[in-house]
Amino acid sequence: MAVYESSDQAAGSQVSVDTSTTTILAAKATRRRVIIRNNDASNPVYLNSAAAATTSHFIVKAGESVEIRTRNDIRGIATGAAVTVHVWEEFD
Repeated sequence: MAVYESSDQAAGSQVSVDTSTTTILAAKATRRRVIIRNNDASNPVYLNSAAAATTSHFIVKAGESVEIRTRNDIRGIATGAAVTVHVWEEFD
């Protein structure tokens, strides 16, 4: 069973990541962490922070999640088709 610490404030959203660099979240000085889940059945999403994303950056495969601890913006790019990602952001 996974146990997650919770902050005082959190927000969830969905973002459609296209085949060109898409901003998933803007920079936020009070952010603690972000969890991004690739909700697509087959297409990966590639992530980068504070710069354009390319297919040589961090990959989140279909159905997988990643936790990122950054206050910078988070950008993504999909290959072949737009991909919906679910985003959970915790901040102070």
